[in-house]
Amino acid sequence: MDLFAIVVLTLLIELLIYGVPMEPVRIAVGVLFVLFFPGYVLVSALYPRREQLNGIERIALGLGLSLVLVPLLGLALNFTPWGIRLTPSVVTLSFWTLAVAAVAWVQRRRITP
Repeated sequence: MDLFAIVVLTLLIELLIYGVPMEPVRIAVGVLFVLFFPGYVLVSALYPRREQLNGIERIALGLGLSLVLVPLLGLALNFTPWGIRLTPSVVTLSFWTLAVAAVAWVQRRRITP
């Protein structure tokens, strides 16, 4: 359920970033999009079993990994022709989040109940 919520919120955040002209709303949803989602889906892909990590550990590792991943994705984006601007950054973070969430979902489906 958590991965489904992250995928839906990622798609919703893309609409909010481009569709809502109010800057405080864009900042609030952008912080969640940048500082939590990329790391949390990676933690879910690396540790698919619920008993491997509890909720607090998943959240803490998600925040920490996001703080590491986002600058690395930005560095990689810097060497592309598109550079570091809003649209390429949103597309890159969305692609990362959705792709790794799909991997995490497959990992969780392979676990026998």
